[in-house]
Amino acid sequence: MFKRIINYKGFWKSVLILGVSFGVILFLLKWAFSGFSFENLSPTPRFFIGWAMTSLFYGLIMTFIKFWAKLKEKDNRSK
Repeated sequence: MFKRIINYKGFWKSVLILGVSFGVILFLLKWAFSGFSFENLSPTPRFFIGWAMTSLFYGLIMTFIKFWAKLKEKDNRSK
């Protein structure tokens, strides 16, 4: 089932779109909690690497769950 999901058409595009949108929300939340000040935000290369990895991981997990449910429902209908 894992290979079937990750090879499904549109899976990786959905991962990227969901990951980027989550990353933007995550960045805005961090900026809001720093008082909307870039001085307090202190964006370092470590922060950006962690931000990108977290965003893409979230996109991967959420998209995998979405496609798993979609394929499971499709399989149950065909029975």
